[in-house]
Amino acid sequence: MTRCVLFLSAALLALPLASRAQTIAATPTPASQSQLDRIESKLDAILRRLDQLQRPPPGGVQSHPVSSGASSASPVSGEPPAPPPAAYKPGALVVARPAPKDANSLAEVPADDVGGFVYAGGPIALTDIRTRGVRYAGPVGAEIQGWLRAREAGRYQIGTDLEVHFKTGFYFAPSCFLQARLEGRSLDQRSTLISHPAGNDANATLVLGAELQPGLYRLRVWIACTAPQGVAITSELLLKAPSELNLRPVTGNDLLHREE
Repeated sequence: MTRCVLFLSAALLALPLASRAQTIAATPTPASQSQLDRIESKLDAILRRLDQLQRPPPGGVQSHPVSSGASSASPVSGEPPAPPPAAYKPGALVVARPAPKDANSLAEVPADDVGGFVYAGGPIALTDIRTRGVRYAGPVGAEIQGWLRAREAGRYQIGTDLEVHFKTGFYFAPSCFLQARLEGRSLDQRSTLISHPAGNDANATLVLGAELQPGLYRLRVWIACTAPQGVAITSELLLKAPSELNLRPVTGNDLLHREE
């Protein structure tokens, strides 16, 4: 039906041109013959154009299915990537880096690393990283890299549970720092000074948050503490989903990593 309408429109458009062609043909001259040829060429071009408009594109219109891991809109940084789940494995990667020397440099992530491991939850001994298979005797900061799996829409909280053990009679207090980024955007940072308690053990929790849609989000967390001699420090990454009441330790189902 649409083709017929378009063809009729082309025919009406061509009537004045055809009438003019007949008038020119009544008194044929070399100039009028050339003009008639141009008119016929224009008519052919119009018909070819109408035929192209009515012809469907090769293969028809293609739909773009939405992956179950994609998000419709992310307040963090547009839509989070939704790569094939098969390319990912449980747990995040922890890169152990030498601990900053003082509290003023805790936010600076050192360029060098001393090793790493796959992290699926549990405490990380920042003052004895050898418990994680890293051959390094000094204190470290932990850079956690991977993908956070958001299963529902709402506000998520990411934190660290810090536990400090003071040797008897040792009173220098460590400072600890937490920074997180999702899809390259900072979720801010937190720091605290963990004072010596009445006993020998102390703890602190640092928390950051973000509004997310379901999907996979590239995650980077930096946790570091100053480490005076005689102090043992562990850090455990925590997570709270919108439907959960409390912060809890992360698991390999919450964090994913990609092996290059």
